[in-house]
Amino acid sequence: MTMLLALGTALPGAVRAKDEAAWRRAQVTAAELSERIMASAMRRKTLLGEHRVMMDAAANAQADDRAFNVIFSQYLS
Repeated sequence: MTMLLALGTALPGAVRAKDEAAWRRAQVTAAELSERIMASAMRRKTLLGEHRVMMDAAANAQADDRAFNVIFSQYLS
């Protein structure tokens, strides 16, 4: 289970709620993608194969996808 992160912003109520909902959706999407990558890695026969799948996914991640980078880095640690 992946812990979702809090979005710390000082925005007006309606805007902040909208941003928090978008941030939560981004985290859920990132967690689901991370799970799919992990499942793909686990199908490899060797630890090196698993490691390569995980590192390739990390290397190909969009630098500005903060939610994915934070969540997926937990899988790599």
